[in-house]
Parts: sequence; C-alpha cells; structure tokens
Amino acid sequence: MDTHLRSSDVQYINYQMLIAIWASLQRDPLSTAYQFHLSGEQLSKLKTMSLETIERLVASMKNECLFTLRDNFLRLLDSPPALTVTLSAVSINDNPQGRQLPRDKHAIWSAP
Repeated sequence: MDTHLRSSDVQYINYQMLIAIWASLQRDPLSTAYQFHLSGEQLSKLKTMSLETIERLVASMKNECLFTLRDNFLRLLDSPPALTVTLSAVSINDNPQGRQLPRDKHAIWSAP
C-alpha cells in the first residue's frame, strides 16, 4: 500500500496477512496451504492475484477484517502455553462453514 495513504488498523492487518500469505505461496504453496488452512480454490486464487489487486481489496475493506479468530481461540487462551500447539492441531476441524480442513500437507491437493 502507498505509504502516504492513511490506513486503519484493520486494513493494516489485512494487508500484512495477505502479503505474508501471498509471498509464502510464491515460494512453497503446499506448506503455505497447510499453515494457513487454505483450500485449493483459495490457494489458486490468491497465488495468481497481483499486488495491486490485493492493495485494492485492502483499501476497500476499511473496517472489516478478512481473517477471523479460530473457533477454539478462547480455549487456547485459557490453556497452558505448552499445550496450545497440541490443542491447535487436535481442533483443526473447528470450522463454522463445515469445510473439512486438511490434516496434513498432502490433503490439500485432494481438495475439490
């Protein structure tokens, strides 16, 4: 995003996350899909987007975050730090849209 434009905190978060995911997709799509729980369709769309398109999307989303907290966010906050990774992995299917998320790196390629 242009540095002379003022962006909201939400726009800043959206931009940073999208750019981090986009850059990671350019290097290693499989690991990125696994780390960010991307579907095959999400992976394909974001990987082919231009930086200008991402900037326009972020600019239009002034007060709406593109990324939501995990369903088990409160449980992770209440858990001992040593257990958060395990709880995170075990509860990967906490998904309000009902979409089955991949459990391993190879599952992303079998997604519709």
